[in-house]
Amino acid sequence: MKRTMTTIGLFTLAVLFIAGCASDPVSGTIRAPGGVGLGSAAPDIPFTTPEGKQTSLRKVNQKITILAFTTPGKEGCSELKPEMVTLAKRFDALPVTVVQVAVPTHKCPHGPGCMQVAHPKADFIALCDDDRIAWNAYGEPEPNTAFLIGESGRVRSIAGLDNLSTLVKKAEKMGQEIVERHQGT
Repeated sequence: MKRTMTTIGLFTLAVLFIAGCASDPVSGTIRAPGGVGLGSAAPDIPFTTPEGKQTSLRKVNQKITILAFTTPGKEGCSELKPEMVTLAKRFDALPVTVVQVAVPTHKCPHGPGCMQVAHPKADFIALCDDDRIAWNAYGEPEPNTAFLIGESGRVRSIAGLDNLSTLVKKAEKMGQEIVERHQGT
């Protein structure tokens, strides 16, 4: 009898302990990730070259990358934004790749392989993100948003294409530091 009472007592304590540890159910709303922010790792972007080769941005870019999500103009996703081309020319002597990722608002009429262009030096890359793979990976940024990705693969700055001056200055400084480091060795 004493043994039964001890067992019942231990059982009651266990039930009270478990009941006391249990909490109310957690509820919430499922949302997409908040996006890629300062200091976070920049997602890699897989793509197929016009020659049909599978590659990714990390495999072909320079040490520093300026990546901008753009909306296609009248010419469609094959339209290169003049400011992006000018930016690539500006960084020609530095280890900086400029990437234009066009995010069409409707199905690309050009089909697979549209605007997947890489300059041999990999200082300018233009991609069509028809399936929104890169756009989703970067947290669905607003149109004409640019990311500065540093040598470590982390986002160092974010800006709109209409306000790139600070981002460009940071990219120049980072590129110069890499050049100076390599000249010193």
